[in-house]
Amino acid sequence: MMLSATCCSGDDVIACRQPPHQRPVVIIEQNLANLDQAITQYLGLGDIILVPNPYHGLHMIRMFEAENIEIMAVVGIHPARDMTLWAVTHRYP
Repeated sequence: MMLSATCCSGDDVIACRQPPHQRPVVIIEQNLANLDQAITQYLGLGDIILVPNPYHGLHMIRMFEAENIEIMAVVGIHPARDMTLWAVTHRYP
């Protein structure tokens, strides 16, 4: 089973879009101290999207929700802490 890992920044968000038939996505902040552990935990279960900071992570959450792509997990991004107007922590493990 192949895993696609993509790092997205503001300039290449369009390249990160996935067709609606794709596997669920896991959005992981790439600056985590336990990044290897987080990737290993979800390896093979979904497409892993690495984001450079919470701002880009929140943008990816909005984009995938708009495209009706299942978000399996969000790791390292705490929307209630990082952006007060975006409280989705209760929706993702």
